[in-house]
Amino acid sequence: MQTAESKHKQSRVFDTRMMPSRIIPSVRLLLIAAISLLVLLDAWVTGQLFNLTEGILLLYLIYSAILYILTVKHSPLVGAVAGWEHWADMCWFAMLIMLNSQRSSLFFFGLFFPFLVASFRWGLAAAMRVTVVSTLIYTVVLLAGQMRARRFDLDHLLIPAVTLLVLGGMVSYWGGFEILLKRRLALLAEVTHISNPRFGAAHTISSLMEKLRAFYDADCCMLVMADLDDKEVHLRRADRLKPGRAERAESIPRNLASQLSSVPDEIAVVHQNRSYSLFPQSVRHFEYDVVQGQRMMAWREASERLGTTLDAECFVTVPIRYRNELIGRIFLTAGKPLFGESDIYFIVQIFEQVMPVIDNIRLVDRLATEAGTAERKRIAHDLHDSVIQPYIGLSLGLSSLREKLVSKSLTLEDINRLLDINAEAIEDLRCYVRALKGQAEQEDDLVSAVKRFAAKFSDATGIAIDVETEGTIAVNDRLAAEALQIVSEGLSNIRRHTPSMKAKIGIACSDDRLILRISDIGDAEFSAEPFVPRSITERAEALGGSAGVRLLEKEGSTVVVEVPL
Repeated sequence: MQTAESKHKQSRVFDTRMMPSRIIPSVRLLLIAAISLLVLLDAWVTGQLFNLTEGILLLYLIYSAILYILTVKHSPLVGAVAGWEHWADMCWFAMLIMLNSQRSSLFFFGLFFPFLVASFRWGLAAAMRVTVVSTLIYTVVLLAGQMRARRFDLDHLLIPAVTLLVLGGMVSYWGGFEILLKRRLALLAEVTHISNPRFGAAHTISSLMEKLRAFYDADCCMLVMADLDDKEVHLRRADRLKPGRAERAESIPRNLASQLSSVPDEIAVVHQNRSYSLFPQSVRHFEYDVVQGQRMMAWREASERLGTTLDAECFVTVPIRYRNELIGRIFLTAGKPLFGESDIYFIVQIFEQVMPVIDNIRLVDRLATEAGTAERKRIAHDLHDSVIQPYIGLSLGLSSLREKLVSKSLTLEDINRLLDINAEAIEDLRCYVRALKGQAEQEDDLVSAVKRFAAKFSDATGIAIDVETEGTIAVNDRLAAEALQIVSEGLSNIRRHTPSMKAKIGIACSDDRLILRISDIGDAEFSAEPFVPRSITERAEALGGSAGVRLLEKEGSTVVVEVPL
């Protein structure tokens, strides 16, 4: 629970940020110096050069000078004194009034200074307390003087008291409202930086709810939102007694959701029960249409039922709208009167500031999820092409060695050739791992990389490969790496699924598109059947392109891949 002392410290922080720290000690020193000068001049004229009043004034002047010096020196003692300096000022002037009732009219104006200090430092409540106590002290001193003189003057007694109360009340309200505005500005500046966006929108919402509840020192902050996907209604709750509860969204029954939505979607309400009203038969109730910008008075009974549902003596509820659509409703509840009409406008302004931030977090989260899914698919394709394919080639090579061993035609050259192929496959795997770590060396260009790979593939399999290009091939490094993987998969398919011993690779750039053609030179005795190169098609679609197959009777087939540049 937030104590009064912690609230004072918080107000002190906001106050000293935006108000010059020397203004109060400077005015105090100037005021006491001026009063001391007047008193000394009056004492010199009357011939009474020193008495107890002048001694108290001298001590007060020294006290004021010490506080000014400490403020100029930025002493940490200033913070310790700030909590009671307005009471000290009131006591100084009260002593002066009691000791010298003849000059009470002069010291009367000094009583304005303590509640000015309290108002600037701590706000409405502290300033009103000082105002009431100062009024009582001055009234008692005047009344005692009139009783000693046996002369009762009602005007002389009431006019100063009313003046102190009226001016003190106005200054207290003004100072308290200024501090409240500073706190609101600080919260508005903080809501756009309230949490790490990497933790997601839910964490941002829960952090906002906790800060909003703490700002008002409310018992509970609830957020009701409808999920557009599954049509369920979810409730988040930031509770004073259970911090961190807002992180979890709970699904609530439809009947409870309808009770919480008993007021229209565009209506914001501040409602307070009879027990805290000055008049027993009245209820403090305020409605505001956030769409039309008008005050309303049509939903008092619904608000009373809503207060019963929330089990709250006082509550404020504001609809949350974004892009002219209702997305939820916020509730703040308390067991004592905390909310006013201006709080509706402030809460609306908070969510106008924070909803774009939450929407951006959701967008970034969705983009990151989609990017992660796409990256996993790409890695899966790379594993298929760069990891699985070499093992398939090694398996085929071992099968060939076994057949030669059975036919007794196995030679040392065959074994060395298979070892060379295995070493090249291991090196390819190492290159792939380095690429995953971001340490891979960049190829000179796509055409050179394809020619080098074709030469290695031809040596390993015996398939003659012809690489043809049309025009200038200028692609970025990432697209070149993807294109090389497509070529690798296409040649592997020719090796595994056709008897062709000749292949042709065509590379061209036309109409802002990269076009790859991977063809097997057909055998007159072999007729290709329709097929879909699944891995190549998935990789092309991931790049925003397409893949297709062209069959030529008695002449093989061609896989055509087109990717936008």
